[in-house]
Amino acid sequence: MSVRDPYRHPVVILYRDTTVGFFVLHEGKNIASFTNNRNTMLIRAFSVNLIHQGKRCTKRAFHLLTAFVMKHFPNINEIVLAVNETNKLYEKSRFQDKGIRRMEKIGLPLILQRY
Repeated sequence: MSVRDPYRHPVVILYRDTTVGFFVLHEGKNIASFTNNRNTMLIRAFSVNLIHQGKRCTKRAFHLLTAFVMKHFPNINEIVLAVNETNKLYEKSRFQDKGIRRMEKIGLPLILQRY
């Protein structure tokens, strides 16, 4: 028996009826260390299958993300994610580095925001 976490929402990325990726939208008090905004959604575990990388699947998913969040979570007005400093794809997808840092097990990632 599995327990569903009401604050984590798994999302599958489809391209032409094929699953190409996955991520989790996380909300609630457990993401407070990423932002002071109570109406924030954190993107966790964003992953695109290796054979679909470089085919604009990630870029398209981020293009559709805001509309998806607005439709399914109308109270959310900010989306955040933590990324490796060398990953520039997210900045190209209208996420902004506001200088927030939070130590993680993997190091010190950038905390990017999108309103």
